[in-house]
Amino acid sequence: MDNLINNGIVPLTLKNPDDYEQISPDDMLIIKKARDQIAAGSDIIVKNMTRNSVIHTHILLSDRQQRMILAGGLLNDIRQNKH
Repeated sequence: MDNLINNGIVPLTLKNPDDYEQISPDDMLIIKKARDQIAAGSDIIVKNMTRNSVIHTHILLSDRQQRMILAGGLLNDIRQNKH
């Protein structure tokens, strides 16, 4: 998971494992207000635009990991938090 976060990739887990069957490689997935959802906590709602469905996910991040994701990854976080 750390490699994903270091590169600014949001490591989501589906709340309902059966939802894996409702996602195809060509589907367009949208996370509306992604920054707000990530900053607010662990529940992230993903909209599958192709199938017109909603997928409930969650994310478990430490404060540092959350800051890194919101910065766009480790390098951006370091750049933004120079002292």
